[in-house]
Amino acid sequence: MRRFGVALGCAFVAAGLVVSSASCTALLGDFEVGASPDTTAEAGVGVSDGGVTGTDDGGAADGGTLTCPRNLANCDRDPSNGCETSLLAPDSCGACGRACGGTAACVQGDCAAEVLSTTLDHPFGFALAGGRALWMSPSAVWGCSLASCATSTAIMVDIDTLTNNPSPTPQFSPRQMYVEGTTFYYVKCPQGSPNSDCAPAACPVTGCKSGGNINGSSYLVASSGFRRASLLVGGPGAVYTYYGLDGLQKFNLNPPGLGSTGSYGIGDYFGAMYADATKLAYIDDNASLANPTGGLYVCPIGGCASRPATLLPPPLRHLTVSGGNIAITTTGGPNIPNASVIACPLGGCGGSGAVLAQNQAFISDIVADAKDVYWSTVGAASTTTNSAPVGTIMRCPLPTCAGGPVKIAEQVVNPVGLQIDAEYVYWITYGTGANRNGTLVRRRR
Repeated sequence: MRRFGVALGCAFVAAGLVVSSASCTALLGDFEVGASPDTTAEAGVGVSDGGVTGTDDGGAADGGTLTCPRNLANCDRDPSNGCETSLLAPDSCGACGRACGGTAACVQGDCAAEVLSTTLDHPFGFALAGGRALWMSPSAVWGCSLASCATSTAIMVDIDTLTNNPSPTPQFSPRQMYVEGTTFYYVKCPQGSPNSDCAPAACPVTGCKSGGNINGSSYLVASSGFRRASLLVGGPGAVYTYYGLDGLQKFNLNPPGLGSTGSYGIGDYFGAMYADATKLAYIDDNASLANPTGGLYVCPIGGCASRPATLLPPPLRHLTVSGGNIAITTTGGPNIPNASVIACPLGGCGGSGAVLAQNQAFISDIVADAKDVYWSTVGAASTTTNSAPVGTIMRCPLPTCAGGPVKIAEQVVNPVGLQIDAEYVYWITYGTGANRNGTLVRRRR
């Protein structure tokens, strides 16, 4: 049996990375965790949870009678050579076989964050595509191989910035791209078009840049008449876009074309969405004059015959879904210094849900799987004016956030996008001012 505790840690700054030490203290929500009074940060991260304090680990082959000293384990299950493995090593960090990956260090039994790419140009709209990462900047969609991001970063496709077509910024939803198979989808507008006839376009995850300005990607529809969508999400075989009076639109992927959206509630203002094969969950963030009620709703994927029941009341902002059946939302609008994270089964939660975390300063994104929910906080009202390292990356174990939220990175400058896979949590930072100093960072889960 393995027994681990958690130690907190501060120590070095390198490549924009700050790792915390056991002497640290910092306020997290309405409780305290470790943080250092003297750490500094650039546009990077400070890691504050981790460490191995257990005294027996490794599942000894003799039925568990082998007791190992702190930070050692019997990983080969052979009691004859004792506790042969250090749990402070990058290939067995905190547990047998738990490799930190890449160049990440093992700090007090927990994997430090690893900066994969720097000098990003105000990245926003972030997606994973197997072994690749994709993000949007004001002039292009960029990507890299996660195994060699520092050397493989390249433009996937250009974005037209010669006209008044708005590029996505942190004022938009962080959902700007969808990946299905070997293709990613994003919204583009025709070259020279004044923010009209915009629609989703398809591009291979390896890129479709062939020279020139807008190039390579293929529209799902030839002419839409729509303005640039403020968000894009996908479900099996379709992508959905939303922009103001243009409303919610469904675009089929195979064959490509405009689908039948159905009725999702007249006048609803879609602030965030989730789609799968059977349902669409969405947040009406209470900005529509036609329907000032707002809240969290769920409809069959084909649409609702009438306005669905309100699962959670407004104001709400971000949305993710765990395991296909539990919605996790954040309260308030985009500039809320004390937001909460709330879980609500899509079948209903009595109008209140379960509060997982409180007093989270300016949440910018949230993602979840069946195991954990992660969210990022900027710590300031505006990423375009903030340059202070006051952001965090947070985690709660699901379903109840037993033990409370955990701060897995601190002193982050303007985190604006999150993604997770089975092994890592990833985030992008927007950078500061006019500087091209955004970053792509990951940390072992």
